[in-house]
Amino acid sequence: MMNMRTGNVLVLAVAAALFAAGCAGEVVEAPAVEIMADRDAPVTEAPREYGAGTVKTYNYTVNGETYEMAYTITQKREDNGNTVDFHTLSTPAKDPGDPCDAANNALGDAATLSYAACLKDEKLLAALGPNDGRFQWPLEAGKSWRADYQWIDKVVRPDWSGQGWQEFAVAAWEEVTVPAGTFKAYRVTRTNGDWETEKDEEYIIWYAPEPQMIVKVIATRSAEHGDGAADLSWELASYDVKYPPE
Repeated sequence: MMNMRTGNVLVLAVAAALFAAGCAGEVVEAPAVEIMADRDAPVTEAPREYGAGTVKTYNYTVNGETYEMAYTITQKREDNGNTVDFHTLSTPAKDPGDPCDAANNALGDAATLSYAACLKDEKLLAALGPNDGRFQWPLEAGKSWRADYQWIDKVVRPDWSGQGWQEFAVAAWEEVTVPAGTFKAYRVTRTNGDWETEKDEEYIIWYAPEPQMIVKVIATRSAEHGDGAADLSWELASYDVKYPPE
């Protein structure tokens, strides 16, 4: 499940949540991100909403240990006027020190594929309200945006809860190979945020229009991060998509 502050996936999303807030404070400039121009890169609208029964399986690696995790949409729910996908995880998330560690449920915004919350046995552990804003549709090479949200930590550091923000950019349109296949994908990179670290953290998502889903994520936490250093990644292994009735 993707780490909430490094950027939990699943929506992976994958594992404790695919994907990024922390303690608000002095903002330090983030490393520069190279934006690659591509005249052939398409403009892609938001994907069609997934239906209940959709299963996405990822190979999730945390600090060198790899295991498989399947995300199954078991319910469609309403939250503050938005439809969210309630995911059941085949294996509890592994992310020591993070509030989403041991989560076995995740919430994702159905319309945008952005990450919203992690839960354990339907009990909220952490959330980004309304979501982490990792996608702003349509996607196109060179596009950038800022996402503002409310961070809620119920487990590790409740006093860190509050307003947060992060910025993203579509850095490239490129080919990426994962166990599920080879896809042309947008590389979406987090370029800045409000958390107090050395800003040597990394959070990159590859979204592929062909399967209409996230196919890969790389996330790192620096030693200065409140949850401790970590190297995490997710790669799509297989998928079975269901769609709601027209």
